[in-house]
Amino acid sequence: MAVCIALLFMVGCASDDDSEVTPIDERDKYIGTWSCAENSSKSGNSTFDVVIRKNSTNSTQLYIDNFYLLGSSHSALVDKNGTSLTIATQSISGNTVQGSGTINSDTKINLTYTVNDGSGGSSAIDNCTSILSKK
Repeated sequence: MAVCIALLFMVGCASDDDSEVTPIDERDKYIGTWSCAENSSKSGNSTFDVVIRKNSTNSTQLYIDNFYLLGSSHSALVDKNGTSLTIATQSISGNTVQGSGTINSDTKINLTYTVNDGSGGSSAIDNCTSILSKK
């Protein structure tokens, strides 16, 4: 009988507090290598790899390394709000870029952006669309 009472007491003291559960970072499922199928108004179609990684100091931001095929050390900073992506105006390797995108699924992202190489005139601006597919 004493054992039954002790067992009831221990079960009754189990914690139902979920506040100790570590939150999942929504960005984790997008981290890794993606194939980028880019359509450029200046260069035509090309396919290359990009790497998406988290900004460690802002929980709503991601980096896309090798953006616009500028090299793995050149990254675009992207704001994520739900399934919407914003590439705020920024300079990457001497190019001014800006744009937006949509996360279609955990494995597919569409981007539309402009790249201005700074040379002046309408030929300086490259209008691009990209489909990123997770590898």
